[in-house]
Amino acid sequence: MQYLTKYALRVLLGLAGIFLIIAQGYAMNLMDAWALALAHDPDYQAARYARDAGMEEEQLGVSALLPKVGWDYQQARNYSSVNGARQHNQRRYTSAVSTWSLQQPLLDYEAWARYQRGKAGARQAYAQFREQHLALMVRLFQAWNRVLLEHEKGVLLLAQNDTLREQFRLNQRLLQAGEGTQTDLLETRARVELAEAQLLEQRDEFDIAVKTLESIIGRPLRSALPGALRDGFHPKPLVHNDFQYWLTMAVKHNAQLQRLDETLTVAKYDIERQRAGHFPRMSLVANRRNSHSENESNYKQRYDTGTLGIQVSVPLFSGGAVAAATRQAQAQYQRTAWEKTRETDAIAVALRQHFTILTRLPARIAAYKQAENAASVLVDATRKSVIGGERINLDVLNAWSQLYNVRSDLARARHDWLLAWVSLHFYAGTLDDDKLRWLAAQFVEPAEVSGAHKTHRRELALR
Repeated sequence: MQYLTKYALRVLLGLAGIFLIIAQGYAMNLMDAWALALAHDPDYQAARYARDAGMEEEQLGVSALLPKVGWDYQQARNYSSVNGARQHNQRRYTSAVSTWSLQQPLLDYEAWARYQRGKAGARQAYAQFREQHLALMVRLFQAWNRVLLEHEKGVLLLAQNDTLREQFRLNQRLLQAGEGTQTDLLETRARVELAEAQLLEQRDEFDIAVKTLESIIGRPLRSALPGALRDGFHPKPLVHNDFQYWLTMAVKHNAQLQRLDETLTVAKYDIERQRAGHFPRMSLVANRRNSHSENESNYKQRYDTGTLGIQVSVPLFSGGAVAAATRQAQAQYQRTAWEKTRETDAIAVALRQHFTILTRLPARIAAYKQAENAASVLVDATRKSVIGGERINLDVLNAWSQLYNVRSDLARARHDWLLAWVSLHFYAGTLDDDKLRWLAAQFVEPAEVSGAHKTHRRELALR
């Protein structure tokens, strides 16, 4: 019941978050999106009902050990003709039979195996739901992160486009004043056209990212675009900078491996349930039977009969069905065992991949930051050198291109680090709401976005 209580609490918090979003006029942060995803994501809703169905496995297993009580009633209208040497009778009468029965298993290995399988099946259903719950966190953040990355790339492309257009206007003025060349104008114009094409392509990517996020949260996003990653964001070092620690955590807590553990347990008791076909069964049986004119021999007679006893059933031969079903269940168990081995190896590889990203990306991000500063200085120096006659227009265009490429690489590296951080905790089985709140704190609220981001939103609205 503990996990049901936790789920009910999450649902209440999710509903409260939805009402808060409405009250705030569609201002949305990551935790708001999480509340909406819990309420609207189709895969998660399907997982909820799959869990509810699976939880009934335990009660189905218990039922095999409990008594079975039944009542049968039969009433019929009878017509008979009795012919003898000296008589001929026609009878029309009503017969009635009422039977109460009770059967309680005393020795039934199959019932015990079904009970154990039912408990494992309920745990398997909850483990699968937990896996889907954590997977939703990852899918939501991946979609959220992609929207923000494409948004940030759009801001950079717009800024680049504005810069190139300004350079183009400068080339026009210089050409009219007799200080510029037609070549400079054509070079800049070509860069402007390329930037326009890149911006159109990026808008398509942004639209796809938005649609993906909308399918998870179940509502339009246009009036509630997320905020951006904080300018001062810097990757924090891992508390445990030892890969073996994360691998140990995954073996213990990974939701997928826990589900496969329970699947193995279910498969084990499936074997025992099939083997029970060779074992005898013993039950306590009791019944009470009331009849009136049940047949011709007890016409107009009433019987009230009660029985109490032991029933023993010993299977002798079933055509080989029990042996075949047992071998089939054993093969299913081995298949699940190998699937767990495969998934364990895949999880270890994924952990290593994301652990490596998290340990190496901070240095790359720092290098990109230094490269951004150097590229910005280079732009200023190149523009001054052009005025002094030491550089040409193409050098300015290349310097601007280098600056925006570095800024784009820096943005992608930051978002890649966040994705790797989420993925590492997901595979280790340590991802939870607290970590999602930490992620939410790394982004500015929608009302805090910069002027460039607001410009990008206006551009998107004009599409």
